[in-house]
Amino acid sequence: MSGSSTIPAFTGGSRVSIDKRAGLGSLMLIAVVGVLAIGVLALVMGFTGSSDFVDNIREKIPGLSPVDNDGWTTLDDPSGGFVADMPEDHQKMFVTFSAAANGRMDQWASVIGNETELTISYGKVARVDGQSAKAALADFADVWATTTLQGEVDTTTETTFRGFEAVEVDVRDLTYADEIASARALLTLKGDTLYVIQSLSVYPDHPQYGRLVGGFQFTA
Repeated sequence: MSGSSTIPAFTGGSRVSIDKRAGLGSLMLIAVVGVLAIGVLALVMGFTGSSDFVDNIREKIPGLSPVDNDGWTTLDDPSGGFVADMPEDHQKMFVTFSAAANGRMDQWASVIGNETELTISYGKVARVDGQSAKAALADFADVWATTTLQGEVDTTTETTFRGFEAVEVDVRDLTYADEIASARALLTLKGDTLYVIQSLSVYPDHPQYGRLVGGFQFTA
């Protein structure tokens, strides 16, 4: 402290370190902005439908890794003429439906814990001569609720789905895993084939229903 000293000449080593830190800081800022942007997009999209758009944006943001597998996978059913997104444990079975041509419908089903069952059912049906698709769907919805689910239709909303007439129904007075439950189902007619996309859940807002419906596409 008391003597004189000579400050070594700058060699550039420290500047390289500062530049590296600055680069990392910029990358981190881009990543944070990217996360916020994805969050806003998710809110706007309502967490429904396909997530491909959000995933594509994520892949273009430095510092963000792709989304890990969340347990859902693509179901391809050529005989049913559709593809859909479902939890990867889905299984093929049959379900009794008195309005079906052979008294039953093909069904894909997946159980989520002891809380929710997601199903996609389809089969050939016959409707009264001259009956409109809307009227037929209303009748099929009532039969589905009372005989297949053994409940009662609470609300019915007329809509369209992938260019075809459809109805969306909420069915009450159900139980699942010994708990009070309800069902939300979309029924649509494509030619003489009835499709029923459904969530049976103890949760009244049916959190997986939107994704199940949004991931369904006709292929034939």
